Amino acid sequence: MHKMRKGSLDLSINSIVVLILAVTLLSLGLTFINRSFGGATEQLEKSLQGISEDRKTQLREKCVDDLCLETTSIVLPRNKKETILMVLNNKLDCDVDAEIVINTNNCQIIGNTRPSASECSAVVLSTFEEQRVGSKQKEIVPLEINPKNNAETTTYRYEIGVEGSCSRSSENRMAGTEYLDVIVE
Repeated sequence: MHKMRKGSLDLSINSIVVLILAVTLLSLGLTFINRSFGGATEQLEKSLQGISEDRKTQLREKCVDDLCLETTSIVLPRNKKETILMVLNNKLDCDVDAEIVINTNNCQIIGNTRPSASECSAVVLSTFEEQRVGSKQKEIVPLEINPKNNAETTTYRYEIGVEGSCSRSSENRMAGTEYLDVIVE
């Protein structure tokens, strides 16, 4: 008869316990990440549903550039979220996956020649990172603006850009830049 060593049994039990703990922590971590980032996308989609079709139609009709903002200036108190609309205008003969770029770490603060990244991040701007725009189509995209509690009473200027292309060539390109002034009261 074979006798099993007690040390090898302890080692296999410890390995099983460590494996169970690792799988549990991994699943908890993935659930947390999904809820944190998945909820932001759902929230942006919900904010777009509450917008009237007339408002969307008017904005689409007046947009002639690759990127148009509903307004280039907005006044908000601290901790009050507001959603404005952007139009991504694809004038190309192909569908484009347009990349929306908002560099919140590099803004202009009117009256401050060299704002720090922490000063610029006092206003949170949220939107989709990428949006598919059909050939010769104009897509409406929400932009949520939320000045945090630590935001200074001043004007923050952010550069918002869109880029996309049919292929790697620079000839068939969608590119635009707009500036948004967020005036915090």
